[in-house]
Amino acid sequence: MTDQVALQERLENQAARDELTGAFNRRVCHEILEQQIATSRINGEPFAVVFVDIDYFKAINDQYGHRVGDIVLQAFVSKMEEHLRENDLLFRWGGEEFLVLLPDLDEAKQYRVAEKLCKTIERNRITLADQTEITLTVSMGVSTYPAHGSTRDQLIEKADIAMYRAKANGRNRVELYSDSE
Repeated sequence: MTDQVALQERLENQAARDELTGAFNRRVCHEILEQQIATSRINGEPFAVVFVDIDYFKAINDQYGHRVGDIVLQAFVSKMEEHLRENDLLFRWGGEEFLVLLPDLDEAKQYRVAEKLCKTIERNRITLADQTEITLTVSMGVSTYPAHGSTRDQLIEKADIAMYRAKANGRNRVELYSDSE
């Protein structure tokens, strides 16, 4: 019976996590955001959705190949998770895009946490087996519940809009969503 329980736990974990990076997957992101919205409606606590895109990731794949691109994604997730607070969650959205859930923070603190993550990624180099060092930067967009939306899709969309504004404004930066987008 123990082997069967272990197998069931392993299968459940595989269904919840991205195979390459180990970050939670998009399906789990949807479920957790729905739960967070329900919780925040009750307790009145704001939370943030941060849309994260690795800048110029295609250039890494083009220059070093997809195997190195995979190593970079794994190192990126590891570094992000190392610097998130205990209640924060990281999800792989697709390709080089990720979402971060920042619960229980007001808008000013949400921005500061995202800014700190952005600078941490820039400071940390990924060293490959041949000692080549790769530096990453990220563009981040932040939306806040309930100020920017009351549904999962609204919050993700507005964080995505803010992330694209971060890219348009020079990359390697954090932008808060504003209604003047």
